[in-house]
Amino acid sequence: MSLNDKKIRSVALLLIDLLSLGLSYLLSYVLLHDALGLLLPYGAEAMREYILILFMSFFIASLIQPQSNDTVLRTFSGEIPPVLRFNVLLVAVLAVLLLLFKSPVLDSRYLFVSLFLANAALMSLLHALYRRFMLHRFDGTDAARLIEIVTTKERAGEVLSAVRRDYRRKIVGVALLGEAPEGGTICGAPCLGSADDPEALVQGVTREAVDEILFCVPYEALLTLGDAIAEIESAGVVVHLYVPMLDRFAGAEQAATMVGGLPVMSFAAKTHAPGALALKRLFDILIGGLGLMLSVPVIALVALPLLAESRGPLFFSQTRIGRNGRPFRIYKLRSMYVDAEARKAELLEKNEMQGLMFKIKKDPRITKVGRILRATSIDELPQFFNVLRGDMSLVGPRPPLRDEFDQYLARYKRRLSMRPGITGLWQVSGRNQVLNFDDVVRLDLAYIDRWSLLLDLKILIRTVLVVIRCSGS
Repeated sequence: MSLNDKKIRSVALLLIDLLSLGLSYLLSYVLLHDALGLLLPYGAEAMREYILILFMSFFIASLIQPQSNDTVLRTFSGEIPPVLRFNVLLVAVLAVLLLLFKSPVLDSRYLFVSLFLANAALMSLLHALYRRFMLHRFDGTDAARLIEIVTTKERAGEVLSAVRRDYRRKIVGVALLGEAPEGGTICGAPCLGSADDPEALVQGVTREAVDEILFCVPYEALLTLGDAIAEIESAGVVVHLYVPMLDRFAGAEQAATMVGGLPVMSFAAKTHAPGALALKRLFDILIGGLGLMLSVPVIALVALPLLAESRGPLFFSQTRIGRNGRPFRIYKLRSMYVDAEARKAELLEKNEMQGLMFKIKKDPRITKVGRILRATSIDELPQFFNVLRGDMSLVGPRPPLRDEFDQYLARYKRRLSMRPGITGLWQVSGRNQVLNFDDVVRLDLAYIDRWSLLLDLKILIRTVLVVIRCSGS
């Protein structure tokens, strides 16, 4: 959990608890004063002083016993004890302050009891609603971290239950040690088969959309899976190892990463601060939106000659593989004849790239207008739409085709640990001269490891210069 994430959740819980306290006071006042007539006539000034002291007591109690960020990970029954402890402390601080300020409201036992009961009930309810909101907020969105679990049949239920309480993660499936059913589900999650074959485990993680993998297995199994774990980590997938002996330190988040309610040791080839990635996304939206608006007249200008030269649609779409294996549709201006995909097989022997990419300089499938579009990169203008959708970024590795991705080694997948981009380090490093796919991967990993907003800006400026010179296409 990042520092920013913890701060945001702490502020959210503080505001929720303030709301609970305010509603509890109103409910208690209306019940005792209007409904039952049990509240003595203290007067407006005394009640204003009471409200001020009440909220002062709240902040003091919050400093003494701050609400834990684990609220979103606890069950409803698990939330009741800390809520009761907080409200006992709140009432105790309130009583002391009322006594020090010599407030007449100190005599109202009914107000004390009703406020305690109402706030304990409302806090528990609001925390449950907050937890439910956070758990379902990321469902079906690209923001959720896709996690695969490797465990035993005996531990599956407990582990899945714990991970499901973590709103930031979405379970894509479970691989079991030992005999595993083909297909079907394990405790409501898709069964991915047996984890006994390390090579198959690595291939499964490499081929599918997975951001993280959690190993909750006996120590002996970790020794057997050591090489597979190292290879998965090299693919850019975050690896979590559940260490049961750390259970006693579950509250020490600085010492262990938390996945659901489980303390784990985590390691990854490279990670970036969520705040920095959020700024990158904001930059993509601002510049991508501007780029899309400026692209409209350019696309309208080239549409007529493009359609006049060859019959077919103006736009070309194709399935590509994005961040950590997520498929998406990429959009470009059509620069080839309509039968280009069918003719690719007969041109494979002329491929000038070494490895899992296809490129030939004088591709006969490209139209005359298409060559101009490619030389000026105008054919890629519709990808600003992909940037706005979140499939791509302005800067990042180029997304591979599905058949290329299916042949990836584990170490190749790490180039997809960031969103693919319209441009990137490869494009501005003389891509016509970089003909080995391993060199492409090297440049992409260098970008990921060195990434910063300043590096993105430098690559964008270099891209503009490359386009102006019509080089590197």
